[in-house]
Amino acid sequence: MTQPSSEATFDVVIVGGAFAGLSAALILGRARRRVLVCDGGPARNAPAHASHGFFANDGTAPRELLQRAREELRPYDSVEVRSILVESASALDASEGSAAAGAGFRLGLADGETVRARFVLLAYGLTDAPPEIPGLADLWGRAVHQCPYCHGWEVRDRPLGLLGSWRTMRQRASLLRGWSTDLTAFIQDAGPESTADAAAVEIDRLARLGVTVRTEPVERVEGVGQGGLRVFLEGGDAIDLGGLFVAPNVTPRSDLATSLGCFPVEGPEGLLPFVRVNDAGETTIPGVFAAGDLLGGTQTVVMAVGSGARAAYVINHRLAHEAAEALLA
Repeated sequence: MTQPSSEATFDVVIVGGAFAGLSAALILGRARRRVLVCDGGPARNAPAHASHGFFANDGTAPRELLQRAREELRPYDSVEVRSILVESASALDASEGSAAAGAGFRLGLADGETVRARFVLLAYGLTDAPPEIPGLADLWGRAVHQCPYCHGWEVRDRPLGLLGSWRTMRQRASLLRGWSTDLTAFIQDAGPESTADAAAVEIDRLARLGVTVRTEPVERVEGVGQGGLRVFLEGGDAIDLGGLFVAPNVTPRSDLATSLGCFPVEGPEGLLPFVRVNDAGETTIPGVFAAGDLLGGTQTVVMAVGSGARAAYVINHRLAHEAAEALLA
């Protein structure tokens, strides 16, 4: 493919303008790299009133953190941030790349423009899909939470609930006990369709941990009091809680990793919605890196920031080495 004359070329295109992407952009901007950050929409934790666990920024609203991060990029004129989706990405053939480096990539933006980049950093994150229980989505990020590291301190020593599968409930309850020992597990798949013997063993273990187990379907939830909620069960019971922790289904916000050929992470029950990377943050496709929630594991602001910075350091080292080798050739 012949390069269009209007096709801009960047050292790095970062797909995703939240914590991982902006962290990488700051490192690369300070290294005087030409960078395009494509911000495709609200951050995953936008519903939360505050972000926690990020040193010197504990309790700051996610939106404020991102606004400050963008402002801090202004002095670095080699970094461009656009509010736009990246709709396609593909590898360039060898004839379109530099002699000293890999060919790079072409990315198609939602406005029809195409750009080139030597490296691509995927930082577009995940989308949460909470269980379809009436009232639950309205309380997401307020009385219904995903991460105890992010919200456990604010509801410490209050009655707390966990909603989900018996398969992961004991692990989650064991962790949440650090914030409260008054726990109720709402197990939604312990009926005849589940592996009854295995479920019974896990329910017994939960009881031995002091966790109250309810296996009735949750009909709806409602907010009550100052940040609390009430869980209504099939059969008429209602339980008041200081917070409910839910592990939602998650999906990538884009299929770019798949279209580029990056391998996903494999779990015990099949492929997971995460991207496989090495210790440098590089995916199975050379030149394509990933950061943030796409990596799986602990998904918090501070981890996203760190993974974005790690990828940026490695990318800059690669660019510096390639430029030196070209001069020595």
